[in-house]
Amino acid sequence: MFSETQDMSYVISDAIRVVFKRRLVDRVLRLWTEMARGQRFPRRDQIEPSMLGVDWMNCLVIAVQSPVQAS
Repeated sequence: MFSETQDMSYVISDAIRVVFKRRLVDRVLRLWTEMARGQRFPRRDQIEPSMLGVDWMNCLVIAVQSPVQAS
């Protein structure tokens, strides 16, 4: 799976980055699901950076328009 020349610290560091990203996605998805309340996506005015805490600096909001091709 890993080359023999890879330093173990790089392997561990890469694994930690993958786990952190997955957890971030899970946290944001859970919050968005709660905010949506049956809608497809939360409205832009429903998104409060303070609700995401420190995760906010790792997030990007894309304003989707209808039709999606106009975004």
